[in-house]
Amino acid sequence: MNKLAAYFSEAFAPPARICVLGVGSELCHDDEAGLYLVEQLSRRLQIPVGEASGRVLLVSGGPAPENFSGTIRAFRPDLLVVVDAAFLELPAGSVQL
Repeated sequence: MNKLAAYFSEAFAPPARICVLGVGSELCHDDEAGLYLVEQLSRRLQIPVGEASGRVLLVSGGPAPENFSGTIRAFRPDLLVVVDAAFLELPAGSVQL
């Protein structure tokens, strides 16, 4: 198991409440990584975006994630994962924690 998978396996262990916040713009496809991940998690976990389901909240924050701070605070997550695209001078598709 790689370092990223090991980190998330431990961090996501029950009973942790987890919010995944996707950030980005649908207008710029290279900046859509966070939104894409939230959409895929919603499909895979069968959790509607923006609605808490048990201990998970998925939020599509778009280009202004600060607009969802009230929703996130009301959910009271133990872990907030913010997913956003960034220029890191790494190969395309790289992930940085």
